[in-house]
Amino acid sequence: MNGGKQREKVIITALVGITALIFWLSLTVFKSEVFRADLDYLLFLQGIRDRAGSVINHIFVGITDLGSVYPTLVILSIVYFGIDPELGQKMIRVVGTSFMINGMMKLSVCAFRPWVRDTSIVPLQKATGYSFPSGHTSNAVGVYGTVGLEYKDKKKWLAIAMLILIILIGFSRNYVGAHTPQDVLVGFCSSAVGLLLIKKFEKFEKIGEKRRKVWMFLGMTVVVSIITIIYYELKAYPLPPVVNGETLADTAELVIDSYEAVGIWVGVAAVAVLHDYKPGCRTEGVSVGVRILRIVIGLMILLALRKLLAIPFGLILPKRFMKVAVNFLMIFVGFGVYSSVLNGLRKMSCRY
Repeated sequence: MNGGKQREKVIITALVGITALIFWLSLTVFKSEVFRADLDYLLFLQGIRDRAGSVINHIFVGITDLGSVYPTLVILSIVYFGIDPELGQKMIRVVGTSFMINGMMKLSVCAFRPWVRDTSIVPLQKATGYSFPSGHTSNAVGVYGTVGLEYKDKKKWLAIAMLILIILIGFSRNYVGAHTPQDVLVGFCSSAVGLLLIKKFEKFEKIGEKRRKVWMFLGMTVVVSIITIIYYELKAYPLPPVVNGETLADTAELVIDSYEAVGIWVGVAAVAVLHDYKPGCRTEGVSVGVRILRIVIGLMILLALRKLLAIPFGLILPKRFMKVAVNFLMIFVGFGVYSSVLNGLRKMSCRY
């Protein structure tokens, strides 16, 4: 047991060390106009893409999409409402934490996308926000890494498959031209740290009074989120390059992803508090048909909240703060309130 704990500490230390080193390099060396190794690598992959043909390229676009927002919501809904709510709770905690860490680094480094730094790079798929670190890779570790860690002792083949999928998603971000290698590496390392820290927090949460600890987690997320937003608001952002009179990026749009992350992170912490008072759904004794119905309705609620709430909130809030509010409510209502309602309905059906 002690050996396992020691090994985990070494892994966390190594991941934090790699993240800190590349973060510092991204603020200094990698921002130099002289440094082009990462862009040359992407141009090399672009040459391979040009010869590979549309079938191979479409496969990599499909792989890269597995780390994007909507597939992430689909997978979380399937696990949370239909397979294993406890595992689903872990997944949204890791995804929320990873997304927050990712957003903070994005707006600290403010690295422009590869095609902004070099217009000869033509991506197969463009992306929003700043480049460093990779959000798709962070999502992949949060979703598939949580599954792999959960089943590493019970189903090693599944854990290996999840690791291979994460690596493929990370590489695909380079292949499609959306991210540099350092973006992907730090996306992986920072999210892996988040995954291991959440695992430690859940062990700590089970010791003693859980209610006090979930409130403590929520309080921490709110305080950190407020400080983070103040930092985002006061920070000076670099001017995007201008080519032939055209600005290659819009700073107001580049910051949006990081504001979304704040809403998601606080939403995840609020769900944990809600479920301590009103437990979430269970799957024991629930038929396959009912599970599928739960998943479909849950996913529809999440997508509807994400799309429809943007309209009224967009009328009264700047876009960046609208994103905070919408993403908070999407997570809290979708994974919190709806899940508690399902549990209440299940108890009623058992009673009668």
